[in-house]
Amino acid sequence: MYEKRRYIIFLIIGILLFCTCCSCLLPLPVTCGALGASCAAGPDAQGYVHYYNELEPAGIAVLEIILHTQIDINYHSWYTREYFGAPPMP
Repeated sequence: MYEKRRYIIFLIIGILLFCTCCSCLLPLPVTCGALGASCAAGPDAQGYVHYYNELEPAGIAVLEIILHTQIDINYHSWYTREYFGAPPMP
């Protein structure tokens, strides 16, 4: 009887650990490389502002928040640009 309960408890703990590990690997799109960071450059000649983006594991994003540092582990990175209008003429 006790062996069956122990087996069920270990199975539940194993499933919970597996789910926790898998959720740390879920991809999370992050602007500027870290949550809360700012990286937008000033408008270029055409009026676009450029942003750096990363697709990184959720566990790494949480570590970056806790440690307040950039950890260079990501699945993919890219730049996006957003139009804010043409700069004023001199």
